[in-house]
Amino acid sequence: MYHDGGISFSKNPNLVKLSDFKFRKNERFTYEYDFGDCWEHTVRLEARLPLDKDKTYPRCIDGQRRAPPEDCGGPIAFMARRDEIPMLEFELLEDIEDSLRSDDLAAIRARIEDIGELQEWLELDKFARRAVNHQLKQFSANDPAWRLEQQGDGDEGTYTNGLWSRRRQA
Repeated sequence: MYHDGGISFSKNPNLVKLSDFKFRKNERFTYEYDFGDCWEHTVRLEARLPLDKDKTYPRCIDGQRRAPPEDCGGPIAFMARRDEIPMLEFELLEDIEDSLRSDDLAAIRARIEDIGELQEWLELDKFARRAVNHQLKQFSANDPAWRLEQQGDGDEGTYTNGLWSRRRQA
C-alpha cells in the first residue's frame, strides 16, 4: 500500500515480505493481530542470519509462553480471564469431587468441555518450539492442516499454540 512519504507495496498482502521493509538490526515495528481485539505485538529484529538450505522457513528459534486463546476478547479481557482461572479451577474440582461422592458420572461427563477449556488456560505458560516449527512447516508447504482446526474420522480437535487436543464426538 502507498502513502505519501512512505514505501509503496502491492495491494495484495500475500506479496509483501518482511524483507521488503529493510529493517535494520535492533529496529522495532508494531504488528497488530485481530484488529477487532487490538492485539499489538512489538517485534524487534535481533539479527539477520544466513539461510540454511537444509532448514525450512519460516522457523521459530525460541519463544516464551503460548498465545492467548482465540477470540478471548483482547488483552484486557484476556488478563481478567487469566486472573479468574485459579478460582474457576478450584470450583470445577469441587464440583467434580461432589459428583464423584454422589456417584454422578453424568454430571462429570457434562463437565468434560469445561475441563478442556480450563486446561487450555492452565497451560498458557508452556511453549513447544518443535510443535510451532511443525505448524510453520505445514504453512510453508501450503498444507491446510497448519490452520488451527482439523477434523476427521469422528474426532474433532484443535491444534493451538503447539499443542494438539482432541474431543471425541458423541
